[in-house]
Amino acid sequence: MEYRNELLDGWVGKPVIVNVLKGPPLEDQHINEMVENPMFARSELLQSRRASFELVGYDRLGVTLRLLGQGEPPFFVPWGAVIQIEEGFEEHEELTH
Repeated sequence: MEYRNELLDGWVGKPVIVNVLKGPPLEDQHINEMVENPMFARSELLQSRRASFELVGYDRLGVTLRLLGQGEPPFFVPWGAVIQIEEGFEEHEELTH
């Protein structure tokens, strides 16, 4: 079953601003703490990140994003980690007063 969204279709290939849940890279100390205290990951490691990305694509599982102007490979973010997604800005768009 294909998932389509008219709004997101219009944003594919364009900048979007996304706020996502994230955690720090897992280090040995974090892994040991999670084994000893399973609630640690739920209360200590979750953070959010708000940044501009290119929306490469989306499906029923999540979005594929790429950092703007970085030449980095795209990466996947599941819908469960997406807090907010909104239309970004065009690089050459001028603000008017």
